[in-house]
Amino acid sequence: MDVINKAFNVFTQKFNEKIMEENKRFRAKQEEYIIKKSEGIQSLYIAACSFAGFLIIAFLSIIIRIERSLRHLENRPVNTA
Repeated sequence: MDVINKAFNVFTQKFNEKIMEENKRFRAKQEEYIIKKSEGIQSLYIAACSFAGFLIIAFLSIIIRIERSLRHLENRPVNTA
């Protein structure tokens, strides 16, 4: 009986150790995934801000060109003849 109990205890201990090792590996992979995900989100924010800046500059240049064209038309003398 003692031999069976000792064998069972050793098996249980080894099994628990393997479970703990697997949990450690899982946590490490999970942390790595979270880090890569946050880096990806940060890259996405940078790209979105760059694109928004480009759009703002493009719209401002279009608005400035339209305004300059309208100013040129405004300064023309009107024929009242």
